[in-house]
Amino acid sequence: MANFYINPNNVVHELPKNNQPKFFMFGVPSYTNLGDQAISLAERKYIEAEFPEYQYIEIVEEDDDEAIPVVKKNLSSADIIAFTGGGNMGNLYLDHEKARRKVFSTFTDNLTISFPQSIHFEDNEAGLYERKLSQEAYQKNPNLVLVARDAQSYHRMQTTFNNKVIFTPDMVLYMQSKKAPKSKRQGSLFVLRRDSEKVVKDKVIQNMKALLRAYQPIEFTDTVLDTVKTITPDT
Repeated sequence: MANFYINPNNVVHELPKNNQPKFFMFGVPSYTNLGDQAISLAERKYIEAEFPEYQYIEIVEEDDDEAIPVVKKNLSSADIIAFTGGGNMGNLYLDHEKARRKVFSTFTDNLTISFPQSIHFEDNEAGLYERKLSQEAYQKNPNLVLVARDAQSYHRMQTTFNNKVIFTPDMVLYMQSKKAPKSKRQGSLFVLRRDSEKVVKDKVIQNMKALLRAYQPIEFTDTVLDTVKTITPDT
């Protein structure tokens, strides 16, 4: 049974039956990468503000397979299909890429938007093989628009796919910045990745820790959480 999120706290198993055109966002993250969560929030705020005539419906990635045939059955020509943005187009995160291929190659008659992404296919046998599979899937959709969020990805998408490619900043920049409350600042905070996207060498981190710890307390955090605290909405 597919889950459709009409808003963050309203989950339904059947699509709304009304005359309002729908904007379906596939691949919405449920994992703990805070950057991807922020992108997802920015996308929702963007669609609600800039496409008010559309009913925005989110589909988390693990529900994509069950949701695709339901959406396909109820789709109208005015509906828009989209896949969430981020930095996972290519063969480094194959689960995301496989989901993206399935969505793009299924909804070939509707405007389909790949929200701002970075792309990377490795220059080896595995990367070339997966790139070919993506090319075959993407080219099935003449209504697909790919959006790149950086100059390198813009060039790579243009030279990899035959689809229309446009260039915009990351969707998270749509969010309005907020001023931090005034407070006394003390210590240093390290915000460093620990997963496969980590780029700072351990030796550099240890040297920074040793230098700063001599003068002030330090703390560590990451943009990918280890655990998630579940909050039950008030009923």
